[in-house]
Amino acid sequence: MNRVADTAEIVGRPTTHGTIALCNLDAQIEALQEAARFGRGTVGGRAGLAELLTLRGVIVGRIADYKRAGEITDRLVDDAPSDPAAVVAQARSRATFHRFAQALDDLDRAERLSLDRETANGERAAIS
Repeated sequence: MNRVADTAEIVGRPTTHGTIALCNLDAQIEALQEAARFGRGTVGGRAGLAELLTLRGVIVGRIADYKRAGEITDRLVDDAPSDPAAVVAQARSRATFHRFAQALDDLDRAERLSLDRETANGERAAIS
């Protein structure tokens, strides 16, 4: 029988097996996509969807996930231009593609829209 074990061991501690973790990530992405598709996606949910797509792109090396995340964040900023969370999501997506100057400009904009300085500086540190 070819069955995936439910757990793996990392430094002697049980963890979720990678295959199961990736299936869980796929399920989270699908749920957020469904919400967005039917107009129930909040700014936070759509930003979260972009983050999860980026994460999956990193894990499996799927450029299409990065591109989809970028499309989502661009549309998110179009739909909610005064929401700093939308602008931060766009900054993160742009940084993924090494568009650092634009990402830093986005963070400046988010700060003008009420993003607190500490959070903005933390995001800048991740980009620099």
